[in-house]
Amino acid sequence: MGKVIRKFYFIGIVPLIFIFSILLARYIEGHVLFHSLAEIFTVLVGITMAVISYFTYQFTKNNFLLYLGLGYFWIAILNLFHMLTFKGVMIYPEYSANTTLTFAVSSHLFEVLLLITAPFINFSFISKTKLFLLYGFNSAFIYWLAFSQYSPNLFIEGVGLTSLKVAAEYVMITILIAALFVYTKKRKLLDKSVYRYMISAILLIIFAQFILTFYTDIHGYINMLGHIFRFLAIWMIFLAIVHTLLHKPFTLMAQESSTYEAIPIPAIVVDHDGIIRQVNKAAENFLNLTKDEILHHSNHTLFHDKNIKESECEICEVIRNGGKLESYEVFKD
Repeated sequence: MGKVIRKFYFIGIVPLIFIFSILLARYIEGHVLFHSLAEIFTVLVGITMAVISYFTYQFTKNNFLLYLGLGYFWIAILNLFHMLTFKGVMIYPEYSANTTLTFAVSSHLFEVLLLITAPFINFSFISKTKLFLLYGFNSAFIYWLAFSQYSPNLFIEGVGLTSLKVAAEYVMITILIAALFVYTKKRKLLDKSVYRYMISAILLIIFAQFILTFYTDIHGYINMLGHIFRFLAIWMIFLAIVHTLLHKPFTLMAQESSTYEAIPIPAIVVDHDGIIRQVNKAAENFLNLTKDEILHHSNHTLFHDKNIKESECEICEVIRNGGKLESYEVFKD
């Protein structure tokens, strides 16, 4: 029962509290504060997703969520500049609404393409670092475009959105509808909770993009409603990452700890640097050391031949490269 309550709290109560808070801020201080708070939240969540997915990848090997995390980092950066250039913030007062909308439309298009391609990604064919830098160059180009004389005409003061802006929104909606079919086809490759969160997020983004085709005032209620739907969408994606990369692995570790301890021979878990992260009782007895004296120390120092340097150790090389070593025995006096 407690688990259900906690899940309901994070899925429903937390976003409702945030929405109520930013709506209250809008009522008291106006749309600029509402917009700034909504965008700051998406920036923080995007960067958090990137950090979590990157630093847990060596344990989870989840290509799908790492790809989303790397992409949402740069989407967060674009959203930050969208917020800073918004009319009324007064950090870039000399620029028009086209500047802030260039950042917004570009980040939305980036997000849409990220979502539809995520189920196909495999980092055995593309470097994580190169992909991250590629996204960075893309974001730098968008930054240059937004502040240049070539910035697209997306909004006319007193008139509303241009046909280019409306057409861009409908193109993105079409891609998102296609993404729904892609995720449905690939659902067996995803955790059930992740699949539900991602479908919910895509539907919310579709609603948001559709709403954002109608406003004539960037400080108006339609613009506000679109941002609320987008906030809920990124919250769904955040939950997908937290559930899969943080909650689920630790739950599985807790369930399997008794079985691990029951192994009668020394057994350890190491990371790609050869540092011991988990150890059973048999390994403690074998070394005549306590768990605290073993954890976070070098696997090579404690278990391998001391006459061989770590850089020349065949076992350590396999660990570093993430390979396999079968039927290999080490004899110690």
